[in-house]
Amino acid sequence: MHVFPWSPDTAAFVNGIRKLTRFRPRQPIARKPGDAPGCIMCCARAASRGTILRMITGDAKVLFEIRRAAPDDWAALRRIRLAALAEAPYAFGSTLDREIGLPDRHWRARIAVFPQFIAWAGAEPVGLAAGYVEPAGDAAHGDGTGPGREGREDGAGAGGSWHLVSMWVSPQVRGNGIADGLVAAVSACARADGARHLTLWVTDVNGRAQAFYRRRGFRSTGRRQLVRPEEPGHWEEEQVLNLS
Repeated sequence: MHVFPWSPDTAAFVNGIRKLTRFRPRQPIARKPGDAPGCIMCCARAASRGTILRMITGDAKVLFEIRRAAPDDWAALRRIRLAALAEAPYAFGSTLDREIGLPDRHWRARIAVFPQFIAWAGAEPVGLAAGYVEPAGDAAHGDGTGPGREGREDGAGAGGSWHLVSMWVSPQVRGNGIADGLVAAVSACARADGARHLTLWVTDVNGRAQAFYRRRGFRSTGRRQLVRPEEPGHWEEEQVLNLS
């Protein structure tokens, strides 16, 4: 467990994270001509930093934007990642205690090393997903920290596989298609890189996420592992999506 000094600044930051998990968008982003309800606009070049993947909610009243994080977005990345760990500790291999004290350079490095996609409602970050090339012979843990697991038996980890990590949407904006947009953004990035598969890990207790990934076309690979070594009863399953 990471131990960090408690201070008024730390308290204010943690309170801000708690508020983010209860966030409700107050002002919709202005719609543009041609925007249609439920539409996701992206292209093969979605991998470039700053590219906006524009998305309209089902009721066409609120527009959320999904874009790849730029270097200046490191503070927003930190905020949304810590909000995810605070709201859904069962869903990730990492923990809030482990990451809340990480230095600024860690969050800048995340953006520099592999694509981080943030969903925005106005100026507020409300969702996150990341992805990276899965090295041949490796599979990654779903904590967003990068590769480092044993090789796959079905071949999807070699010659064209990406891994989806850090997936989370604020509870108060779930059901608006943001999760679909985040997966679409990472998938577009992977396809643009020539990947044939997209893999992820989902925990046994996260039934909502399991149903969502099934709807998106993911299937189980049969591989299972502990979410965290210190929690012997907490398991997760690997799933894969065919991108071809």
